[in-house]
Amino acid sequence: MGDKTQPTPDIVSRGGNALPEAPLLGTSVSSAGVVGSSNTGVGVKGQSITLVEASPPGVTHVGGPSVLPASDGVLGEGVNGVRGVSSSSKDSGVLGENKGGGTGVKGTSSGPMGFLAGSDPQFKQHAGAYGESDHQGVMGLTTDAGGTGVYGGGTTAAGGSQIGVRGETDKGVGVQGQSFGTKGLAGKFIGNVEVTGDIHVNGDLKVTGSVQPGVAGRIISPAQAWTR
Repeated sequence: MGDKTQPTPDIVSRGGNALPEAPLLGTSVSSAGVVGSSNTGVGVKGQSITLVEASPPGVTHVGGPSVLPASDGVLGEGVNGVRGVSSSSKDSGVLGENKGGGTGVKGTSSGPMGFLAGSDPQFKQHAGAYGESDHQGVMGLTTDAGGTGVYGGGTTAAGGSQIGVRGETDKGVGVQGQSFGTKGLAGKFIGNVEVTGDIHVNGDLKVTGSVQPGVAGRIISPAQAWTR
């Protein structure tokens, strides 16, 4: 029995790649509608390919034959559109791969959008994770007393002047930290800190150790600050 997914010789000879009509329908009340099993291959595979329409005998299209774009390889609709389950500690429940340089896995909702492994639409740079929303673009929470909500770092092998966490804005605040408790800290730096620009302090400034203004800097009083 031949492979029904291959185009007929007549279609190929006329320049088209249309597949024969052989749809598959599986229905069930409580079981899986379609089941595919394999020992070492793919259990179920779906593929959509670009359609190049065939030309009638003796007819040549100016500019080449008509081409219709491909659609989704697999479409799932339900409580969860697509669900992946893996029992391997080294593999993934859902794996997305893009061999053309696009996004590996992308998710959208009614407004927010995010993806894993792709190129960000703002700076066109490679991003492991990207989030976009009218509220929080990316949010991380920890449930452990000593945990970290959001972590940013750089690999030792990469070397260079890496930036663990970076914040930029035009007129807003690049990075903001806030503590809602009386004993908490809005920000904490362990190591040297360098600031390019002015520092405005609305409150007491407590310094442990000596203060040495740089060659191009100076320490001014609050009264001088208001008259600058």
